[in-house]
Amino acid sequence: MQNALSNHTPTHSFQKAQQRPLAQSNKQKGPSRPSLSRICLGTMFFGAATQQNAAHSMLNLAAERGVNCFDTAEMYPVPQSAVHQGQSEIVFGNWLQEQRREDIVVATKVTGPGQMPWIRGGPASLSAKDILEALEGSLNRLHTDYIDIYQLHWPDRYVPMFGEVEFRPENAYSSVPIEEQMQALSKAVTAGKVRHIGLSNESAWGVDQFSHLGIL
Repeated sequence: MQNALSNHTPTHSFQKAQQRPLAQSNKQKGPSRPSLSRICLGTMFFGAATQQNAAHSMLNLAAERGVNCFDTAEMYPVPQSAVHQGQSEIVFGNWLQEQRREDIVVATKVTGPGQMPWIRGGPASLSAKDILEALEGSLNRLHTDYIDIYQLHWPDRYVPMFGEVEFRPENAYSSVPIEEQMQALSKAVTAGKVRHIGLSNESAWGVDQFSHLGIL
């Protein structure tokens, strides 16, 4: 946020921007839910490159200008490390405790399979067990009893992502069925721990498959 403003926005333009809302609420999530702001502030550097005091200043400024949606993830901050894993949720959760919870839309993500052995052994998969275990960890770090938008950070199967554009069939591997993942997410929704589910770094085919299961 700071880099984008300092690199691309003249000082006089930034001063004018401070005088008006950064984000007008434009979408209602439900009859008793807060409106969703046009801008959702990401937190992937919080707890490492961006320490708590600076992070809270950013969050306060964003909230003052009308932003009420904030996105984090269990694997954050980046670059990933065992030392800092989970700190972004912790830093944001500390700020969240000082806010009216019903006014804030909290989005976070469960980590997909990867090379991070400090997160459930890799994680090795994105099974129902992994999803529900990750959810409990995020709830604890965020100091909340529910998450507004809970997302699969990336699929448990090969898809081109993170800069890759060509599909390479030789990279395909056996994965957890989407039906199992949806059952776990549905269980979390029924328990009141998740309000909405979402997908991240997903293909059009994957979105279609999840949508056909009737929850998205």
